[in-house]
Amino acid sequence: MLGGSQHQSPPRNLTSKAERIFADFLQNSMHAKRTTEEVDSIVQAGMTIVKGNSVASLAPNARFTDGKQRLFAETLQDLDTALRSIGESYFLAAGTALGAIRDGQFIPHDDDIDIGMFDDSADGSGRLLRVTIALEKWGFVPFQVLGSVDHGLELRCIHSRTKVNIDINWFYREAAKDGKPFLWCATYFGAAERRAHQKYRYRHDIFLPRAISFAGGSYLVPPVEYLREYYGEDWRVPKKFDYWEGLAGEYKNIIPE
Repeated sequence: MLGGSQHQSPPRNLTSKAERIFADFLQNSMHAKRTTEEVDSIVQAGMTIVKGNSVASLAPNARFTDGKQRLFAETLQDLDTALRSIGESYFLAAGTALGAIRDGQFIPHDDDIDIGMFDDSADGSGRLLRVTIALEKWGFVPFQVLGSVDHGLELRCIHSRTKVNIDINWFYREAAKDGKPFLWCATYFGAAERRAHQKYRYRHDIFLPRAISFAGGSYLVPPVEYLREYYGEDWRVPKKFDYWEGLAGEYKNIIPE
């Protein structure tokens, strides 16, 4: 488990920057965090890594040829390559899924890429380490980990070349009081510390992702019902709001606890 009062010893002979960062996470508090200066320093070092892993050219698509759309598309492609290299499955989540399904592009005012991964591994810490190392090889620098591998994990990284942030949330299966299973993921900050689990938990019905063509590739996304649960019946109507406004009511599936 990451964080908490029980610290784990870091692995020996750490030859990878990702392994050293991961060891730091294991020894920090629940909200392991790096300063802006530390992130900038690591990003500069990460540039030498990403230069050895050039981005594959995107399939021609005018929508993703300039500015933010292209940077986000290239970042997602590197993320996809990194996770596929270790056989990890994932799906687009939150605002990234909304933009892909509703608009066929990244939401212009969105500030990161959101993906989800199902918590289906018996070795959560080992899996997180493998994911972190794979991401490092493709220029992603972890700068914050929240929660724990068995309850509400959120891993945040920045891409060395594009400077685009990614959020990776683990999705957990749980049974409600009526016995009906559901999925949930978590975010932090705001008034999270005052909540039952010191986090905001978002509830979804069990779902199977499906593949769509997006940003020059094929990516898994949740079904439309996921968006309806998250953003409400009017999810097709574009709205501009930030994370804090989402917590204040725009996110419709926060578990009241």
